[in-house]
Amino acid sequence: MFYFDHNATTPVACEVAKTFAAALSEVSGNASSSHRAGQQARSRLEEARVTIARSLGCSAQELVFTSGGTESDNLAIFGLTQNIPLRGKHVIATSIEHPAVLETVRQLGRDGMDVTLAAPSVSGIAQAIRPETVLVSVMHANNETGSIQPIREIARLVKERRASGQQIFFHSDGVQAFGKVPVNVHELGVDLYSISAHKIYGPKGCSSCTDGYKGRVGIYQVMPVTEALGRIIMEGGNAIDIADQAAKEGVWDLRRAGLEKIKQGMTSIDEVNSVTIE
Repeated sequence: MFYFDHNATTPVACEVAKTFAAALSEVSGNASSSHRAGQQARSRLEEARVTIARSLGCSAQELVFTSGGTESDNLAIFGLTQNIPLRGKHVIATSIEHPAVLETVRQLGRDGMDVTLAAPSVSGIAQAIRPETVLVSVMHANNETGSIQPIREIARLVKERRASGQQIFFHSDGVQAFGKVPVNVHELGVDLYSISAHKIYGPKGCSSCTDGYKGRVGIYQVMPVTEALGRIIMEGGNAIDIADQAAKEGVWDLRRAGLEKIKQGMTSIDEVNSVTIE
């Protein structure tokens, strides 16, 4: 079977699986404990945090670990709005968002917040922003079409509003973009950015959300790092290393390579693996 549905999930890379197995057998301490075993686990956890943060272009202090892309989106949106009186406030998402974002903002609507699903464009967001808007959420890359949204330009709109005194923040669901296109959250201008390991050959149940305000936005209050998550997240750092190396070697262009294989009429896995990506 030829598996091309990597937008849904990717197989775990052999290197990640080996690191995962080693972590389970060698790092058994609670990362919150002060004894040696706990501190060994903490050290591995923080090493992974630094690796992931470096790949995102942010500091380790800005990175919050979660158990999945959906939780990262929930954390960003609910965490930001939890201390804001919802009635009379406004949130914007686009009509093409993943259900992880759409269902979350719809829940905010049921809780009393006004919700707008705008067109996924700079003009669509600009038309939707109001003085009472507190959050804009736009995915970086669409999970079905692969279209890339103008994140930098939208971030600029949000920052202009904030510079004028409006309390407004920008979240982007980067689950489908990270590892496939260059991502630097500070250059993009986002306040919150969600990613997931299982889209880049890492394990499921391993994700993160960047908080450019280092907790001042409020999301740290709703998601402490747990011992079990701490063990799993170590493998996320290993997957990031693999993704970065893959990008450098030019092997991310799987779609183009796959089309080339199909054109050549290849039918065996050996033939598929023999194609060279230039």
